[in-house]
Amino acid sequence: MIKNYLKIALRNIKRHKGYSFINIVGLAIGMACCILILLWVQDELSFDRFHENAADIYRVIQDINFTDHSTTWAITQGPLAPSLKKDFPEIINATRITWRGSRLTYGEKSFDERVGMADGSIFEMFTFPLVKGDATTALSDPRSIVLTEETAEKYFGTEDPLGKTIKADGRYDFLVTGVMKNVPRNSHLQFDFLIPFIFGRELNYTVDNWRNSGFRTYVQLQQGIPYQEVVDKISGYLFKKPTIEKDARLNLQPLTRIHLHSNYEFDSSHGDITFVAIFSVIAFFILLIACINFMNLTTARSGNRAKEVGMRKVVGAYKTDLVRQFFGETILLAFIALLLALILVWLLLPVFNNLSAKELSLDIQGNPLILLGLVSIAMLTGIISGTYPALFLSAFRPVKVLKGALQSGSKGSVFRRILVVFQFSLTILLIISTTVVYTQLNYMRNRKLGYDKEYMIYMGMRGDMRFKFEAVKNELLQNPSILAVTASSNVPTYGYSFSNSLWRWDGQNPDEETLMRAVFVDYDYFKTFAIEIVEGRSYSKEFPTDAKEAIIVNEAAVKAMGMESPIGKRLSLNRRNFKIVGVVKNYHFRSLRQEIDPLILMFHPPACRSLFARLKSDNIPQTIGYIEGIWKTFAPGYPFRYRFLDEALDNLYRAEKRVGTIFRYFSFLAIVISCLGLFGLASFMAERRTKEIGIRKVLGASVSGIVVLLSKEFTKWVLVANLIAWPVAYYAMNKWLQGYAYRTNMQLWIFIMAAMLALLIAVFTVSYQAIKASLANPVEALRYE
Repeated sequence: MIKNYLKIALRNIKRHKGYSFINIVGLAIGMACCILILLWVQDELSFDRFHENAADIYRVIQDINFTDHSTTWAITQGPLAPSLKKDFPEIINATRITWRGSRLTYGEKSFDERVGMADGSIFEMFTFPLVKGDATTALSDPRSIVLTEETAEKYFGTEDPLGKTIKADGRYDFLVTGVMKNVPRNSHLQFDFLIPFIFGRELNYTVDNWRNSGFRTYVQLQQGIPYQEVVDKISGYLFKKPTIEKDARLNLQPLTRIHLHSNYEFDSSHGDITFVAIFSVIAFFILLIACINFMNLTTARSGNRAKEVGMRKVVGAYKTDLVRQFFGETILLAFIALLLALILVWLLLPVFNNLSAKELSLDIQGNPLILLGLVSIAMLTGIISGTYPALFLSAFRPVKVLKGALQSGSKGSVFRRILVVFQFSLTILLIISTTVVYTQLNYMRNRKLGYDKEYMIYMGMRGDMRFKFEAVKNELLQNPSILAVTASSNVPTYGYSFSNSLWRWDGQNPDEETLMRAVFVDYDYFKTFAIEIVEGRSYSKEFPTDAKEAIIVNEAAVKAMGMESPIGKRLSLNRRNFKIVGVVKNYHFRSLRQEIDPLILMFHPPACRSLFARLKSDNIPQTIGYIEGIWKTFAPGYPFRYRFLDEALDNLYRAEKRVGTIFRYFSFLAIVISCLGLFGLASFMAERRTKEIGIRKVLGASVSGIVVLLSKEFTKWVLVANLIAWPVAYYAMNKWLQGYAYRTNMQLWIFIMAAMLALLIAVFTVSYQAIKASLANPVEALRYE
């Protein structure tokens, strides 16, 4: 039976090969897009699920209420992990993790590295298996170090690294006690080295101090215990501890939710569940557009198969037999399209990986779930595409068909219009969404940040540069192409040095708790960055007391403190008194996703680790060469690395850039699929009206008149599609924009542009067939049957 259905299906595909080809290509492009997007989605959803204890591991976070706002911190206090394990039997294990930059040296090999610091229990909780060494003792000594396989080869080549010594920062010797497998790419914890967390005591980290939050804390619960019950028990745990924040409550975040559900302060970069949802919807939309093409073309040519249906019913075929036949044809087409889609995916995957910064692969043999997913996509495509045509075609009555009472493609024309309108609504929605993402990204790139980012380079100071900064600065300023030099603890827009609510000032309500951010700066900071001082003055060597008591704040800090005339007012922090000598105009010291918070700019050169230099716009390569020479004088043995500030700021929004680029490509492919369907439908309509066109030409109709005649119906459909797409697009994209504290406006031109673009695409697609039909010989047209 199945063999007979396949024979019939193949015969019908050959008979209508032109339209079958359009259907297959449209479905293939749609399925290829769907496969690529779902590979990306699957990768995002897979983060941290490889850990054997993933279901029982949680990150401890702090929900904190300040006077003017509430926030969540992804960091906690140093003693918290062992204290929670000790006081709550539901918590069977805990570990702390942080990172520090170090220069590691072994023999002649020396590299700047990001080194993880963790308790030894990390190997008990997480699945980071060791290939050499003992996981239970690998981090028991404060001067031990564990490497990944990749870094072990980088430093030791073919040597056995166990027992070897690596020197950190030219001062600390670490004994290699273990080699672990490379950390999987889909882990939110990334490191190439691990040293004991307790080594932080030698670095004066607040390992045992409750008055500072600076570390990640993870706990493992007993199996089967609802984590919310544990949250209820530990929520108020910090109230009895000597922490700084008065109203800080502990909460637990499941390990498998960290990558996609983290929008917390003091957290590393993660994915975003919003993007996963958006791309999942796009995948479905594109596949749906391809399926609509199939339904439209199949039902439009229903008249060509009406007699076949009538004859089969006359000789005894049941409606269910015909439904199975038409479903068989559709599913067969879908699997043929799947093969073509797999070829497209294989060709496009390297490009897509480059766009998405992923390492995706279509490993059908190694992962049976991928094969199952591909078959499911083909079956789903076949079922969606074939349902209406199968029910529509199998419902023909043989008496009407054989008498010729059924006009070609007349039945279901209303439904076809609905499908075309829906299809173009989806396309217009994608066009508007792509444009909004682009305008928001462009807005973030071009918004005035409150400082001048052009022709500014920066570098982390190494060797003796920090301690001899004045000498370095003087040497640099000898070059006339270097306009200004300063130093700071932080790169603007990349954050701040520390924040707390311990600042006190006259007139402050003792019950209020205001969070202040702080950045350490050196002389000439405001001049170098062209930050406007709206009141008072900058730090100056002409005022020797600046080094001890002067302080500069931003406008947001003045507002938070409720000061009308801030110059000369006193602030204190940990019993140290300061005097406000200047107020700077608000500038963006964090991403545009966040509001501008109260900021205090403290003069403290020893804490300034980054050097900034403003250059003239000409002779930049020669100027950088000069700076490199100064670097080699003060930091010999350290590689010269620098970045332009504007490029670094662009990287802040690389996630949005990737999303915008992917949006553009998939919107373009959605338009291509829509055009394929329109092209086929226009071809059929021109074919159906061949005699009418011939008669009109004989009666004197012009080519342009016939083109307008055939195009106006599609034009009406596109205009209706805009009325549907506009409110949906406005709602969806307005909701997306709410995630940015500073955002563009959704202007009317975006919607008009999308409407015009969709209209032009439809008109140009249909016009080809319309012009072709209007130029045909009317004599041949009148002979047409």
